[in-house]
Amino acid sequence: MRMGGTKIWAAMWLGFGMLVSAPAQAVILGSADGSGNTTAPTDDPGWARIGMVNGSTGVYLGDGYVLSAKHVDAGNFTLGSTIYSLDSSFAPQYLQTLPGMFADLVIFRVVSGPSMSLMPIYTGSAEAGKIATYVGFGLDRGTEVTGQGWLWGTTQTERWGQNVIDGTFTISDSASHTSYESLVSDFDRVGSGGTGLANESAAATGDSGGALFIKDGSIWKLAGIMTAVTATGHSYYDNNPTLPGNQPDNLYSVRLSDYSGWILTTIPEPGSWALMVLGSGLLAARLFRKK
Repeated sequence: MRMGGTKIWAAMWLGFGMLVSAPAQAVILGSADGSGNTTAPTDDPGWARIGMVNGSTGVYLGDGYVLSAKHVDAGNFTLGSTIYSLDSSFAPQYLQTLPGMFADLVIFRVVSGPSMSLMPIYTGSAEAGKIATYVGFGLDRGTEVTGQGWLWGTTQTERWGQNVIDGTFTISDSASHTSYESLVSDFDRVGSGGTGLANESAAATGDSGGALFIKDGSIWKLAGIMTAVTATGHSYYDNNPTLPGNQPDNLYSVRLSDYSGWILTTIPEPGSWALMVLGSGLLAARLFRKK
């Protein structure tokens, strides 16, 4: 089934910094007991780059720069056991996409950030259908709701999960002054006739600003920043079991391929980042394609 590519925003922010409604919480797994995936996967996309900022998540790009969600905002950045102070000499940068409207992204810099190679950014146009690996901090999976999914728990953990990217959606909401292209994944049932992956995942509060990685050939690249979900308080693979078929919760992430040019020009390291970014420029909004 195909749907139009623009949606009036009614989803809930995943960060603690700003909420449209009640908060959402962590990378929620749909398999086993939901407590796994708390160390880097064997095929590691960038686990060591994921840290905490303002109670939510950020991605360390390298050279002291951190990328997160605008509603999470800039702050001191905890990576592993080290707290890196916000660099006050570099003003946090936000991307205006329309007059008075912004993508839900922020770039900021920390003092004496760790030495890491620059994280490649995906700039292609073939995200739909790819398996993405998500990494974020947030609340764990809570009580099961039989035949529907799980409520959110109360403890916060770094965790990874996977999902198939279904397509893109244009997010536009005047109340929060946000307008941007997003990548969309839905939370499918694992087993019992469902189509969910072995590490099928959703997101919740604390995951905002977290990473969406995809593999481009043999290279892991950062393709999205998690920002919001369509429901709060739970991660459901079926919101209404009285209706035929499943009505799963969706996860929305800023689509970085549309904004790679901004990343390149914002970070004053054009020589190094030109090697990382293989292309730039805004791409046309695409249809949201269901699996």
